[in-house]
Amino acid sequence: MRFPFLPLTAALASIGETALANSLLIKNASFEELSGTNPTHFGATGKLLAGHYSFSAEPPDIGGFQLADPVPSWATEGEVGTIAPRVGTAPAAEFASLPSGQNSLFLKAGSSVFQQLADLAEPGFRLTLRAKAGRPRSAAAQAGWGGADLTLSAGGFVIITAKVPNDLAAGQFAEIGASYSVVSGDVVAGKTLLIAIGAGGCDGIHFDEISLETEPMVLPQATIQPAVEIAWNSKVSESYRIERASRLVNPDWTQVSGVLKGTGGRMSLFQVAAQTESFYRVVPAPPQ
Repeated sequence: MRFPFLPLTAALASIGETALANSLLIKNASFEELSGTNPTHFGATGKLLAGHYSFSAEPPDIGGFQLADPVPSWATEGEVGTIAPRVGTAPAAEFASLPSGQNSLFLKAGSSVFQQLADLAEPGFRLTLRAKAGRPRSAAAQAGWGGADLTLSAGGFVIITAKVPNDLAAGQFAEIGASYSVVSGDVVAGKTLLIAIGAGGCDGIHFDEISLETEPMVLPQATIQPAVEIAWNSKVSESYRIERASRLVNPDWTQVSGVLKGTGGRMSLFQVAAQTESFYRVVPAPPQ
């Protein structure tokens, strides 16, 4: 059986090592910066007492106090604050535990907070935004719970949206997050980054441990190797295999393919070219 030998340049890609991620600076990312000296709301170390909170509006109970800057380093819109929620198994505890520290951000429905970062959306980097979102036990039976999210914008374009699950278990925190890769020529490349947290319809939702990581996008490294195409006309009733030899005098034929079932038309197979002179043949193979 005669068949043509056609040269082919084949690209074989191998992936390099994954680059390490770096955390971008988010001020007051875990909401622990609020401090004070009023013994009604703060302890001896200047930290909030359990169950006490700062609030952007007139608080509804004696545990809260109104503050013009209730969440340090974050711009606020609506009714938001910093709280030291009660934790544990007691009836008054809102959560079993907190992700870290003693404070968290809390927002009433329809409220939000923002922070503009010093960093830019750099092309060639992948951005990953994460947070811990919590549903207090007091909101377990709240109707219309849903719509809270965490977003990252660059130059006014929203590039990441991480939704809080509507079925988030009461008394627990869950991690949310999403990623975006900034490519060369992207409309957001070189634009200022802005993080926003919105409550949606989740009245009293809590957030903690906001983080934004960046890591270089690792592209495949390609090596180029020459190859050959072996082609032949096949019959539906027959099967074939490809063999290779390094010489035609006393040939040392070696099988270099599996069994190939005939299609009734032209068939072909690509092989990376050997370092030395090689010869190929197509031979019948027992059907499988």
